[in-house]
Amino acid sequence: MINSRHDTIISEIVVPCIVINNSNIHESKIPPACGGLGGKVLQSKTVNELQPGIQIFDLDNNALPIKQSKSEHYNGIVMEITLDKSNQIHYLLPENLVLCQRKTTKLSPTGHWDDIPAHHFQKARQLRQQTTPPEKRLWQYLRSKQLGIKFRSQHPINRYIVDFYARKAGLVVEVDGKMAHTYPGQVKHDRERDKFMEGLGLKVLRFSASDVMSNIEGVISEIEYHTQEAVLDNFTSGQWRYAKNIQAGDKIFIEKNLNLCKVIAVQEVEMDCDVTILELDGGDNFISDCFVFHI
Repeated sequence: MINSRHDTIISEIVVPCIVINNSNIHESKIPPACGGLGGKVLQSKTVNELQPGIQIFDLDNNALPIKQSKSEHYNGIVMEITLDKSNQIHYLLPENLVLCQRKTTKLSPTGHWDDIPAHHFQKARQLRQQTTPPEKRLWQYLRSKQLGIKFRSQHPINRYIVDFYARKAGLVVEVDGKMAHTYPGQVKHDRERDKFMEGLGLKVLRFSASDVMSNIEGVISEIEYHTQEAVLDNFTSGQWRYAKNIQAGDKIFIEKNLNLCKVIAVQEVEMDCDVTILELDGGDNFISDCFVFHI
């Protein structure tokens, strides 16, 4: 069964695509066996020109059929991204997921477990046996890849042990008890700890114990949202990132050749423009003339 997926894209973005060429039935066409596309022609079209029957490409060079496209008017915030390639400026919707260079490749200077204090492993095992009711409740939703990626509980990262960690998304989830995490000293410790994690390229989410117990649906929804910024299984140097989370200095994979390009500047701007809701049959990504989009 083919799964239908969709995303909303600014309409002016250009996409390489395959179209059926019926303009001249006597036109000579190179057959596929000789390196051609047979009765099909490779073109470039803006997103709003894509119609059912046209095919676009994913990272594995598979041709994905357009199921439906619908143009709408948009007035709101967009991300203006300047790339270190002749100072090119591009615009993305804040919720667009695009392929960037992976932020976290190792969690210690050498990338080995021996950078973690030896006693941390025993301490982590003990903490797993002493989890609080909020931690137990949250773990019931995170374990066994229920959100699509693997989480580990009480996981050592350098000199710290975090409540939950998803390596594929570079995501740390902490549950803060009402008493322990409100003292000034503990608040300062938490900030230093978060800063350390962020220095490793990790995203840290903190939830209060009361939120976990009274609003587990909201907590899971927030965590699931951030798990979308995951490393690709077949392209482990790349990681999806929401456009609104891209920062100057990040590197983005661009064009069909997946060249790495540095981001010079990012800013939010108000824009009045057309967007296209693009629905595909199968696949979870597609390549434009600039960015690679996740859908």
